[in-house]
Amino acid sequence: MTDVILIGGGHSHALVLAQQARNPAQRLRLTLIDPFRRATYSGMVPGYLAGHYARRDLQIDLARLAARAQASFVQGHVSAIDPVAKRLSLILADGSRQQLPYDIAAFDIGQDHRPVGGMPPGDLRPVKPFDALCDAWDAFVSRPGPRRLCVLGAGAAGCELALAAAHRLGRHGQISLADRADRIVPTHGKALRHKLEHALSRAGIKLCLGSTGMDDVDLVIAATGGRPHAWLRRSGLCGPDGIPVMPTLLLRDHPDLFASGDCADFTQRPLAKAGVYAVRQAPILAENLRRHAMGRPLRPYRPQHDHLKLLSLGDHRAIADWHGLTASGRLPWLLKDHIDRAFMAQFPTA
Repeated sequence: MTDVILIGGGHSHALVLAQQARNPAQRLRLTLIDPFRRATYSGMVPGYLAGHYARRDLQIDLARLAARAQASFVQGHVSAIDPVAKRLSLILADGSRQQLPYDIAAFDIGQDHRPVGGMPPGDLRPVKPFDALCDAWDAFVSRPGPRRLCVLGAGAAGCELALAAAHRLGRHGQISLADRADRIVPTHGKALRHKLEHALSRAGIKLCLGSTGMDDVDLVIAATGGRPHAWLRRSGLCGPDGIPVMPTLLLRDHPDLFASGDCADFTQRPLAKAGVYAVRQAPILAENLRRHAMGRPLRPYRPQHDHLKLLSLGDHRAIADWHGLTASGRLPWLLKDHIDRAFMAQFPTA
């Protein structure tokens, strides 16, 4: 029996466990480690802020998912790894410490939030962890009277969050979207950018480029990108953009370690930190874990050169972008809603 430790309950690992539940690999003994019993699906967070979804609609029950896959679930986080001894150091939810050996380990822990300097005064909430953001949002919207919000970071995530907040708060909200850059979504095409700019203007969102936003706000949501977790940076396994992996998702210098999702740095060519890549990596990871345990050659992951982008606009509308061709309206939102709900239907919800 091969002991496989899945570090983190991200999209890839959730799908690996779902596949294991449907088609068990008898040679593998799986253990999932995550600080939380529930994993929040990032693609539906703007919809939650907008009021379109209940909390349970976007939360995967990791303990129940592990049980379905006949895997163990450990609530805690990894504080260190010894890849020579093949041992993990854990801090469990109750504060106790544990050493856990492995034959194969895989990382899917996303990224830590990037520190924000020179921010406006207010209650700062990073986008991650998503559960804490949703708690802060629930408290914020329950306040009486006008509410002032600044979203820091005018990438795709920041734009979606600002538009979701504008829809939920309506005339009771004063919202700004701030970024030190001179334009929104700088890594996307002009057509998508223009549609987003129009949507932001239509929603009454104050755009503050080259700035940290409003001088006086009640809540600041930081969507400023991420960086590798501190313990991973100390491990020696990680570069500035994540854990370098080969096309097989295996670490080059550590033949028993895999990484996928946002924590991985796909060295063959740079990939955006987008959930679609984690989802597409999952079947390759699942198969390669089995192949590795049997000593068989591993399959490469071949990322697509572009992917369909669906960005929600707060109300029941979205923008679709495919190779620079864009469309906006209700149909893209219905497509996004269908894709998101179909993804979540694979898992037990919290």
